[in-house]
Amino acid sequence: MKKLTGSKKQIKWAKDIRLDILSAIDESLEYTEKSVTDIEQKERGIKHLSEKKKNILEMTMSTYFIDNRSDASSIRNILKIVKHQTSN
Repeated sequence: MKKLTGSKKQIKWAKDIRLDILSAIDESLEYTEKSVTDIEQKERGIKHLSEKKKNILEMTMSTYFIDNRSDASSIRNILKIVKHQTSN
């Protein structure tokens, strides 16, 4: 992970947000790899999530994470939808 830039307060907050987003991405990657059976859908999902994770790991601006702090919730909501769709 890259070092974050910003004020001390921004950096502290952004680190927590970044970890939450990465956790949500990892949860989604794990589920996609293990449970999605449609090969094309699985490959697209893994590619998208892997690119998102790479971008998060490269981001250095604390303000990015603060401005996008709802990303983890959005990723988890998409995961819930995917789980629901693959369970039917």
